[in-house]
Amino acid sequence: MWIITFRASRLSVAKKEFVCRLAGRMRTGEATPARWLDSVLGETWQTFLSDRGLTLPGFGASIWSRNERWTFEFDPGRKLRALFGWYSSCRSPT
Repeated sequence: MWIITFRASRLSVAKKEFVCRLAGRMRTGEATPARWLDSVLGETWQTFLSDRGLTLPGFGASIWSRNERWTFEFDPGRKLRALFGWYSSCRSPT
């Protein structure tokens, strides 16, 4: 698994701006993508609360677990690794 730390900076996009981008892509007003985004995030949260992971092909896999403490693991898909230049440091035993 990857451990990735981001700080809210130029890398961040605020929710309002993200909704505007979705509206442009969907060719609709902002209300529809705002409801869609809230629904997707809400259902993602409910999936994690049920101790299940979420796999989105092309994006990656996420696991949120509640063992002794909350843990979030993210295994980025190939497209994200290529976009950010992330390469696996894992090597097979020789």
